[in-house]
Amino acid sequence: MKKLIIKSIVFIMLLASFAACKKEVYPDELHFLVIDSYTRKPIPNATVQLLKVWQHPVKVGNNAKDGDWFPDYGRKHMQEMQEGKTDKNGKLSLTQDHKKYLYIIPGAMAEGYQLPDLDTLSKFSKKAADGSVYTIEMRAKIKTTFVFKTNMTGYSSDSVVFSSCDSLKVMRGAYMDDKLEVYTSNSIDPCSKVWYTINIYRRGKKVTKCHYVYSYPNAYNVFPINIDI
Repeated sequence: MKKLIIKSIVFIMLLASFAACKKEVYPDELHFLVIDSYTRKPIPNATVQLLKVWQHPVKVGNNAKDGDWFPDYGRKHMQEMQEGKTDKNGKLSLTQDHKKYLYIIPGAMAEGYQLPDLDTLSKFSKKAADGSVYTIEMRAKIKTTFVFKTNMTGYSSDSVVFSSCDSLKVMRGAYMDDKLEVYTSNSIDPCSKVWYTINIYRRGKKVTKCHYVYSYPNAYNVFPINIDI
């Protein structure tokens, strides 16, 4: 009797594990809203991408045998991508052709915004999910503005070459008054370390500098660069 009870408990545990591993049933249509994480305003024309993973019904190896507890062993996972663009209100609905997936991972891309961390859609039943909206928050890239202005008049043959974050600014003349705006991301640190290199040819002299500044999200990051030598 004791052995029978133990076997029954083990069988129930195995059934529970199989139920937990079964494919998730998603609704006929998934609804998304993409917003700015700081302003909370919708982001139009953002690209929403879904990575959908499901199991191929054909074995890829002769590992599974009749009567095995794990009949899916030896089968391969298949992936498919689906994408669309948000409307002027930052909304998008995507129809699902296949309803049973192991999981769906959403991501979004938009000009001027950082790539968000991928996050698995919450597992929910089809009945509870119909009509619900999944919100994707995006962080704007950090804007850094470098300002160049000479206080002393130089020669007409003078030049300044400034580079930062794959952007290049070339200035020439006896008097210079210009600026360069660059955009960076901060995936881990609370701020962004922005490196720059500058070659200054002024008044018959040459100086090369390589340094960095710290810029913060949603802040006024303006840095004057001294080009008088």
